[in-house]
Amino acid sequence: MVTGVLLFQAIACGVLSGIVASNKNRNPAGWGVLGFLFGLFGLSAVLVMEEVEPQEKEVSGRRSSRQSGAQEFNPDKHEKKCPDCAEYIKIEARVCKHCGREFSDEEVKRQVDERRKSVKVDQGGSEGKTGSRGRREA
Repeated sequence: MVTGVLLFQAIACGVLSGIVASNKNRNPAGWGVLGFLFGLFGLSAVLVMEEVEPQEKEVSGRRSSRQSGAQEFNPDKHEKKCPDCAEYIKIEARVCKHCGREFSDEEVKRQVDERRKSVKVDQGGSEGKTGSRGRREA
């Protein structure tokens, strides 16, 4: 009798852990096994875990995911090198946050347009390797 109750609890915790993990975009099989083996501890662990973004939508911070097909130009993912202090700043920046150099509106617009064109051209073939800050690596 006790064995049956414990087995039912283990299965229930495993199934519930898998369902909750799936809803949080995590591995339901792995969390289901943890829920089965550790019961309420496994279930409570998956309940307190934060939800993760699906891999195909993962574009957080400075990481860029390259998806096949058309991809919109996002200026926040591209940076330029300040000619005065050699630090990298966002391509749309009008003032360097490191040295205070000011860029004219025309200069910023030209740089954004050039980068947008180069991204569109590169999308036809390979976009090339870019570093975490939008710089080309050799």
